[in-house]
Amino acid sequence: MREDAFLSVMLVDVTGLEWETISTYLKTVRDTAKAKNMVPVFVVDLVDFRGLIAENLAYDTLPNVVANAPLDADLDWPSYLAWRRHLLRKKWLPAAIINLGRNADWDAP
Repeated sequence: MREDAFLSVMLVDVTGLEWETISTYLKTVRDTAKAKNMVPVFVVDLVDFRGLIAENLAYDTLPNVVANAPLDADLDWPSYLAWRRHLLRKKWLPAAIINLGRNADWDAP
């Protein structure tokens, strides 16, 4: 981001997807974001971030429910994820949210 140009954020939810699948969307997401004068910020639940780093992508994370559910079986995971998505919306103030992932409800309170 530059001081002389305002760029909006586009959150791109790719939770539940592996890097191999995410990487197939990169050109389309980048082209769309560029056309709309936006910066894509990928929301992932990956354990390995090397692909994101190698591609010089902005990203943020949500917990991987499959990996973490056994650690806290009593947690209301859908509510917890809704709260975490709410925090990401407040943090990034996105102008757009693109959902390419699985089962993300960004409209939940």
